Amino acid sequence: MSIQVDLPEGLKISNFELSMLLAVKLFDEGLISSGQGAAMVGLSKQAFIEL
Repeated sequence: MSIQVDLPEGLKISNFELSMLLAVKLFDEGLISSGQGAAMVGLSKQAFIEL
């Protein structure tokens, strides 16, 4: 699934940073696994956990 979000002008955040924020929040809430979070941002499971 993909979503589109309209962000404020001048907000300096990359697609990776935004995806990582969402993945970490979902993982912290117990809604996804670390493997699913890693897949969301294109990292290995170990790299996701370390970050």
